Amino acid sequence: MTRVRPSVKNDTPSILALSRAEPLFTPDDVEVVEELLEDYFDDPEEYEYYFLTADGQSEVAGFACYGPTPLTHGTYDLYWICVAPGYRRAGVGRLLLAAVEDAAEFYLQLERFSGEQVLETRLRAAE
Repeated sequence: MTRVRPSVKNDTPSILALSRAEPLFTPDDVEVVEELLEDYFDDPEEYEYYFLTADGQSEVAGFACYGPTPLTHGTYDLYWICVAPGYRRAGVGRLLLAAVEDAAEFYLQLERFSGEQVLETRLRAAE
């Protein structure tokens, strides 16, 4: 059974390997993932990008990165969801998205925000 949890530093090599293997990720995307992970683990209390990891049977099945949209209130960006090839079509992406939505809702409740929740992302078609 796949479980989604906050990413830990030991997930970094697996997350980077998934990023490098994903054909939709550019080299710049992979570089940014690496930078954001470093910053996230250096000072997670002050950082506004969050990572979630989906555990597979014995490896990382996928990850998601999200965070509040700068200069807004109640808006979160979903930067990446990446699922390992062996776990695609198994609901891992759906679990990661639900976890991001739940986390964003939690943060909004902490802020006592009662307005509309907006979660934005971008799609890039395979070339």
